[in-house]
Amino acid sequence: MSKNLCFLAAINPYRLRTGKVKSIGLQAKLNTEDPMRQLVYRVHLLPQKVMDYVWDYGRLTDKDEHAYIDKMLSCSLIPHLET
Repeated sequence: MSKNLCFLAAINPYRLRTGKVKSIGLQAKLNTEDPMRQLVYRVHLLPQKVMDYVWDYGRLTDKDEHAYIDKMLSCSLIPHLET
């Protein structure tokens, strides 16, 4: 990889929560009027200057995502659990 190559960020799209937002424990004290509370995670607008550098690579198929998770677990987590 070139030394001049620099990654800025990984950008997630908006994703709404499925089901009702629960207000259990400390969450009951959170701002219930916050529109971002309906999102799975907080997403902020990108600066306009960054938009020229955004590419949509799509998403993994369910099979590829499962294979990726299996590989990550078998290379990192599972060996530590076995020792």
